[in-house]
Amino acid sequence: MADFTPVGLTITAQIAKCAHHCRFCLLNERATHDIAVDSFVAVVEKFIAHKNKTGFEVKQWFGNSYNFPLVEFAKLVRLFFKNGYNQPGAQDLRYIFLGGLPIMGKKELRAWLAARRELGCLHVAATYCGVGSSHDYNCSCAGHFNFQTKAQSIAADLGMSNLQRIIITSANLPQLNELLVKLNAVGHESTRQAFLMFYNGRGKLFENERPTLRQLLKQTPAVQELYRKNLADWKTEDGWAKALFVGKEFRQSDRIALRITAENIASLKDMSCEDLILDLTERTRCVYADIPSRQELAADYSDKANPKLYMTSWDVERLWLDRFMVKNPHISIDHSLLHFCL
Repeated sequence: MADFTPVGLTITAQIAKCAHHCRFCLLNERATHDIAVDSFVAVVEKFIAHKNKTGFEVKQWFGNSYNFPLVEFAKLVRLFFKNGYNQPGAQDLRYIFLGGLPIMGKKELRAWLAARRELGCLHVAATYCGVGSSHDYNCSCAGHFNFQTKAQSIAADLGMSNLQRIIITSANLPQLNELLVKLNAVGHESTRQAFLMFYNGRGKLFENERPTLRQLLKQTPAVQELYRKNLADWKTEDGWAKALFVGKEFRQSDRIALRITAENIASLKDMSCEDLILDLTERTRCVYADIPSRQELAADYSDKANPKLYMTSWDVERLWLDRFMVKNPHISIDHSLLHFCL
């Protein structure tokens, strides 16, 4: 890999406690690190101060679930607004995601949403993968589909807007017309986005459910409208491989990643930002030196005959790297330093 000078840092820590573990989760395990919210905030705030002095960007991510007591979540929201909310790819706490929350009754749910609205969380996002019991199975939580539709109806009553994220799989394609009917019955206008399963975490286990373009084009006009604008961006392995060879040489990453764990949190508090950045930069260079470049992975490990669609280049990079690691078991790397890993 050509040498690089990082321009920013992404700080991740799995401190969010999910009440259930979805089949399509970006994480392999829902286990959390025993890290206090105050400790996470302290590390991020140190880098925010460094950013304000040097311009070295910082983004933070605390996990997939917003299942925190209100007082703790308020600290994370304040941190989010302190760091600025207009960063592409950053966790956006103006949106409340319902995934990972425990099932609540209407009264409790209304109070829960209203309290977070007062913190500046103005939108409620729900991810749907199937309809009814099919969605519940995919989320490993009985009653979750009805919980989400109920939450979005309450959110609209509270003056919050709704985002409905619909995961498209070959298994749930026959259910999408019914899903749209049920979501329309929520009774409030919502923004909708179509997604494919990420090739990451538990989602890696369900490649057999990844749809093809041919399957998508066979659906009803109403269903096709969900992903009509996405089809120019979703590509097969071969499509992504060709796209990665276009233009100037690709720098593998211009950001470094810091994963906070219960084991390293104490030392992170004591190290200076400069020393941490230097350490992470050198370790990142060493990791990329041990694996093929993006273009080499595309040339040697992509399956040109695979008709299945992938949503992002990061998905196929993970897939190709997995194939490389299988063929090279003697190589061991710290995946947390890679630009496409959480």
